[in-house]
Amino acid sequence: MRPFSFFRHRHAGLLGLLLCGFALLAQAGELKGVAVYRERIALTPSARLEVFLEEVPANGQTAALIADMHLEAPGQPPIAFNLQFDDARILPEHHYQVRARVLDRDQLLFNSDAPVPVVPGENGDPLKLMMHMPAETAQASAEILEDLPATFKGVLSCAACDGIKHHLNLLPNHAWFLRQSWIGSNETPSLDQLGRWELDEHRRALRLIGATEAPMMLAIGNEDGLMKLDIVGQLRESHSDQALKRAPKYEPFSFQGVVRGMYLENADGVSFTECLSGQRWTPDESTEQRVLHAAYEHLKLAHDQPVLASVDAELSADGAEPPRFKVREYNGVWPKETCVQAGAPPPLENTYWKLTRLDGKPVMTPANAREAYVVLKAPNQLTGYAGCNRLGGRYSLKRGELGFRGAVMTRMACLVEQDTESKLMNALKETSNWSIEGQYLHLFNDEGQQLARFEAVYLR
Repeated sequence: MRPFSFFRHRHAGLLGLLLCGFALLAQAGELKGVAVYRERIALTPSARLEVFLEEVPANGQTAALIADMHLEAPGQPPIAFNLQFDDARILPEHHYQVRARVLDRDQLLFNSDAPVPVVPGENGDPLKLMMHMPAETAQASAEILEDLPATFKGVLSCAACDGIKHHLNLLPNHAWFLRQSWIGSNETPSLDQLGRWELDEHRRALRLIGATEAPMMLAIGNEDGLMKLDIVGQLRESHSDQALKRAPKYEPFSFQGVVRGMYLENADGVSFTECLSGQRWTPDESTEQRVLHAAYEHLKLAHDQPVLASVDAELSADGAEPPRFKVREYNGVWPKETCVQAGAPPPLENTYWKLTRLDGKPVMTPANAREAYVVLKAPNQLTGYAGCNRLGGRYSLKRGELGFRGAVMTRMACLVEQDTESKLMNALKETSNWSIEGQYLHLFNDEGQQLARFEAVYLR
């Protein structure tokens, strides 16, 4: 790289001619440029950029500081800066250099690869300071994931609530468990998720791969913290705290929710291997477990042949051996499917969603009756069946929020299902948020209360 030039005030008249079209070149009494780094890592609001202009002594002694600047909360690279200096201190026969660094509080995150020389009075290339992450910083980040299992906790911002409490457990076998609790309503249920985590060394981040359509991204920060990133790997714009802090000790909890996995009964006993996390549990004896057992026996499978099963379960995650879970509700078995087919969650749009729950209660379809369902046909058409009448309308999907507008039904006289129809219509009207867990679609209102649950049905 050629030395970068800067000019003193006596060159101001010449400056406009020389710098036409070069927005990053220096002006009289100032240096303009950008600081960049190659790692795809988001900076936190507590980070700051520091830029230094120094005189380089001929005898190899420590460089003398001419001017410096600090930029708080600099955002993401490239980071533009404007360094002001006293041009009376600039001597044509002397040599000067510029360097930059990024700190988060007192920890060094990035530093200049090498100081960039600048020569007074000569036109040069635009100033670009390339930084890199010191090896000791990368090592400190890796230590956050040592000594697993570990718990990370914090409150992250929410567009339609006062915040969401996060309780994240990372296990050494790359499984994770997450409990989210919405703040702002005593009736707000907790939502449990699970899956497998991967380390993205290039981004210095974790990918939590589970039932949602896109993995959750968490940047490995400083001071034992994980920071929520958006879908493209950038720090989310928010004035609230976006960090999950590592707890002093591991805090297990029992996962509660719908899971899909390979169920097997053989001479060694009974086991359930969950699809998303790869975790294996031993079912406890219960009424619903006996229902699952009966369904498995009814299939008359060959010896040692597992079957894909879906259950609402309570899973132990406390490290007990053998790990156990309690089947709270049996949903079904699919002898021709495997975890490979079940691992990818269905898309929200253009999927047939069968209604299974309203207000937390199961929806039962009477014999010889059609099931209630909805289909969201991209880009915005809602179609479906409410149990007796057809329904239609429009939906909007913006920034992850889901809303239904003008949902209407036909007006056929119905002897049954009127209660289900009215509750389904009310649920659609109140919906503002949604999530897909496994093969299930959950609809929530502004307070985070679950309004309805649907199951994906694959039509053949």
